Amino acid sequence: MLSEFLADINSKSYSKASHFDVRFQLPGALASGAGQGGGGLISNRDIAIRCESADLPGRQLVTIDNKVYGPIYKTAYQSLFTDLNLTFLETKDMDFRYAFERWMEYIHPTGTTNDVEYYRNYTTGIKISQYDQIDDGSGNYTKTLTYHIYEAFPLNVNQLTGSWSDDGFHKLQVSFAYQRHTIIQEKVPGFQNRTPPVEDTSSTTGGINPQLRR
Repeated sequence: MLSEFLADINSKSYSKASHFDVRFQLPGALASGAGQGGGGLISNRDIAIRCESADLPGRQLVTIDNKVYGPIYKTAYQSLFTDLNLTFLETKDMDFRYAFERWMEYIHPTGTTNDVEYYRNYTTGIKISQYDQIDDGSGNYTKTLTYHIYEAFPLNVNQLTGSWSDDGFHKLQVSFAYQRHTIIQEKVPGFQNRTPPVEDTSSTTGGINPQLRR
């Protein structure tokens, strides 16, 4: 049994929590100057470099109890996708705090009319990739699994604490709501070049009829 365990570990290795990256673009309206203020937005590369931790998304099936004859049994009727938490190492200019505050103000402007922006205008796609622990010989790591997250937007931006007794770094945690996710296992035999789903993560509608999303 021990030899089988060691053989399995040697052949399949294991997934390391530190080998991931996160990429997404802020909604286009923010980049064009909509919302509170202007300029100073974080880039896709900023996000990839400074995202210190990320939840690999979870999923839950919602069930209903049924009984025809005999024991009660459950049947599924809906999927729930848990909120996504990302933590960023803040810049000296507080760029991440500013960007996410702008994003939320764009969704719901508190100082003007209080009118909520159209749903399709403030959501974006997020891509989270997990990598192999062994590089490909050129210093790069191979993707093993990629999450494509659709129609995401910041739901909560956590407070930051200033303290004379703490000389550490500010870390900003942001929770995202989203409509759904799909996954691609990059290294499945025969699917090395498999493309993402038809619904590109750059789309804010994720395959849903835009007329149904406000």
